[in-house]
Amino acid sequence: MRCVKLVRHDDARVKVSLDFMEGEIRGRGPKDVILVDDAMMEGLRVTIPVAGEEVAVLVPSYVDYFIMKVVSARPSDVRDLASLVLERGLPSGLTERMMQILPYPEVLKSKLEGNIIPVVKRKTFIDSWKGIFGTTKYAEEDRKKVIESLERLLEDLQR
Repeated sequence: MRCVKLVRHDDARVKVSLDFMEGEIRGRGPKDVILVDDAMMEGLRVTIPVAGEEVAVLVPSYVDYFIMKVVSARPSDVRDLASLVLERGLPSGLTERMMQILPYPEVLKSKLEGNIIPVVKRKTFIDSWKGIFGTTKYAEEDRKKVIESLERLLEDLQR
């Protein structure tokens, strides 16, 4: 189930989407599956207002969120991943966690290699990245750091 709400932040209106899932998260491809396990369910709980009610929502750990973004690999996810990698680096315990929650662990390598890294390597990526976040913060040097980190991750996954 999906919930979409417009939230005011200063003078801006931000569209926030929440996806409610049970048991597994499915992407577009037949192997784009992430299992929701007990460890994922023990994540950080926050409450948000929805239709005048306070709703408790689980927030995934960084490693789980990273895996979700890679498996989804939509254009918005690629920009989010670039920001996450630049700001927080690669999540620790990624390989172990991937083996626990991905029935098809090869999907992570496939998405990095076939979609995410090629998109970040495009010269036009930097403009898209800046534009979606409405910032001048990101520079070419940042894009190169993200590429290096993702390529290092890909090498580690191929071992």
